Amino acid sequence: MSNSRATFSWTPTTTGSHTLETTQEVVSTETATVKVVDCTPSGGGSGSWASNPLTGLLGSLSAQ
Repeated sequence: MSNSRATFSWTPTTTGSHTLETTQEVVSTETATVKVVDCTPSGGGSGSWASNPLTGLLGSLSAQ
Protein backbone atom coordinates (compact mmCIF):
# COMPACT_ATOMS: atom_id res chain seq x y z
CA MET A 1 0.00 0.00 0.00
CA SER A 2 1.54 3.35 -0.96
CA ASN A 3 0.70 6.88 0.17
CA SER A 4 -0.97 5.58 3.32
CA ARG A 5 -1.63 8.03 6.12
CA ALA A 6 -2.71 7.69 9.70
CA THR A 7 -3.68 10.46 12.09
CA PHE A 8 -4.26 10.60 15.81
CA SER A 9 -5.01 13.10 18.52
CA TRP A 10 -3.15 13.17 21.82
CA THR A 11 -3.55 15.48 24.80
CA PRO A 12 -0.63 15.08 27.21
CA THR A 13 -1.48 15.03 30.90
CA THR A 14 2.09 15.40 32.19
CA THR A 15 5.12 17.51 31.31
CA GLY A 16 8.47 16.08 30.24
CA SER A 17 9.70 13.86 27.41
CA HIS A 18 7.26 11.47 25.77
CA THR A 19 8.00 8.92 23.05
CA LEU A 20 5.32 8.38 20.43
CA GLU A 21 5.56 5.21 18.36
CA THR A 22 3.73 4.06 15.25
CA THR A 23 3.81 0.55 13.84
CA GLN A 24 2.49 -0.62 10.47
CA GLU A 25 2.19 -4.33 11.12
CA VAL A 26 5.51 -5.90 10.09
CA VAL A 27 6.44 -3.22 7.55
CA SER A 28 7.87 -0.43 9.68
CA THR A 29 8.04 1.27 13.06
CA GLU A 30 8.67 4.98 13.55
CA THR A 31 9.24 6.85 16.81
CA ALA A 32 9.32 10.52 17.74
CA THR A 33 10.23 12.05 21.07
CA VAL A 34 8.44 15.25 22.08
CA LYS A 35 9.05 17.49 25.09
CA VAL A 36 5.92 18.81 26.79
CA VAL A 37 6.31 22.02 28.80
CA ASP A 38 3.92 23.77 31.16
CA CYS A 39 2.40 26.80 29.40
CA THR A 40 -0.02 27.73 32.18
CA PRO A 41 -0.06 31.51 32.61
CA SER A 42 1.49 32.58 35.90
CA GLY A 43 -1.20 35.21 36.49
CA GLY A 44 -0.85 38.75 37.67
CA GLY A 45 -0.59 41.89 35.63
CA SER A 46 -3.27 44.02 34.12
CA GLY A 47 -3.93 45.88 30.91
CA SER A 48 -6.35 48.07 29.09
CA TRP A 49 -7.08 49.01 25.51
CA ALA A 50 -5.86 52.59 26.11
CA SER A 51 -2.36 51.31 26.92
CA ASN A 52 -2.18 49.25 23.72
CA PRO A 53 0.76 50.51 21.59
CA LEU A 54 -1.22 49.76 18.41
CA THR A 55 -4.11 52.09 19.34
CA GLY A 56 -2.68 55.05 17.41
CA LEU A 57 -1.86 52.93 14.38
CA LEU A 58 -5.27 51.28 14.27
CA GLY A 59 -6.99 54.68 14.39
CA SER A 60 -4.96 55.92 11.40
CA LEU A 61 -5.84 53.01 9.08
CA SER A 62 -8.64 53.31 6.56
CA ALA A 63 -10.06 51.04 3.87
CA GLN A 64 -9.70 52.17 0.25
